[in-house]
Amino acid sequence: MKLRQLDTNWRKNHTFLYKHDLIEYHCKVKYLPFGIENKEKYNDLDLSKIYTPVYHFEFKALNTKESIYRSHWIMPYSLAWFLGNYPESTIEDMAVYAARENGYLQRIEEANRILQRGTQLSIFLNYPNERKS
Repeated sequence: MKLRQLDTNWRKNHTFLYKHDLIEYHCKVKYLPFGIENKEKYNDLDLSKIYTPVYHFEFKALNTKESIYRSHWIMPYSLAWFLGNYPESTIEDMAVYAARENGYLQRIEEANRILQRGTQLSIFLNYPNERKS
């Protein structure tokens, strides 16, 4: 398979925004991330002949003090495997799959649990004491 055979949507940079309970995060997808000067040359190569990452996925939380970041490189063999197993998928489907497989969603869920605990505690701390003597 050649990169040129991919739908044009797969051959672009993207930014996808997500919200998981209290946490908002994005995934920036960069196509041919090393700024390859001659992308046309790479578009005509077979995936087995490309030795640099095809995509770089950058996951980052947007509304937390603590940095929740994960970088994920997609090599040609990973792209071929994904498309072989999920032929009707989109680049966003691959980003969601990568977030789950590389542990990013687990990090988001843990940070979300901590935030929710803090929210619940603040409710009790702000509750007026009605048993005044």
